[in-house]
Amino acid sequence: MELHRVVGKSDWENIPPEEWNWWQRQAARTNGWGTPANVVTGGGTAAFFVGLGEVVAHNWVAAGACITGARLCDWVDGYIADKTGTKCVQGQALDAGLDKLQLLAALGLLTATNIMPWEMSVPIVGVQAVTAAVSYEGRRRGVNIQPNAPGKLAMAFASGSVIFDIGSRAAEVFGGAQSEAATVAQSVLEYSAYGGAAGTVGAGLLASAGYAWQTWGPDSKVIEIAPVPEIETAPPSTTEL
Repeated sequence: MELHRVVGKSDWENIPPEEWNWWQRQAARTNGWGTPANVVTGGGTAAFFVGLGEVVAHNWVAAGACITGARLCDWVDGYIADKTGTKCVQGQALDAGLDKLQLLAALGLLTATNIMPWEMSVPIVGVQAVTAAVSYEGRRRGVNIQPNAPGKLAMAFASGSVIFDIGSRAAEVFGGAQSEAATVAQSVLEYSAYGGAAGTVGAGLLASAGYAWQTWGPDSKVIEIAPVPEIETAPPSTTEL
């Protein structure tokens, strides 16, 4: 979880500009948006929506590959930010925001197309809405809300529920209604999807409690976000001929 944690300042603001690496210089020039982790986050989001398109087209293998790849991007972007020294508030917000966008888009599509039952999707959306509302209130008060382990776990459970539910439909299509193996696989995947939904609700409520504690608890702190310093470039030297 420390890979996603930013307290007040971006990584490069804690060291003199002359010691910045190449990645940190690019991040500073773009006010924290042009980082390798943000590129991975954006690429993962693009892959996710391609996967949803494959779901609509009933290309189940391609859909599963794209969505799984997208979730892998979400798991490694924090590691990349940490290793390149480019953790920042902008990247943290982008990662969390695109996670929510992907999840809501997937749940909406799968429910509308009757791939995921509403009794599975509605509780996931509900608990995510509560988490987002508490987090928003904290940021509105000026508190630098930090991601917590239950929040990341809730997103992992929700992603698993989506993937298992798609897998359940794929098993039904590929195996055929009369195949015993396909029926067993479909049942296992379907129950796993419901388990993911239940895990999402439980972990999401714990995450909301943690964000509420950050917002209203006795240790709640308003953190001023320092502006990104501008890079001064020396004028090119001239020599007299």
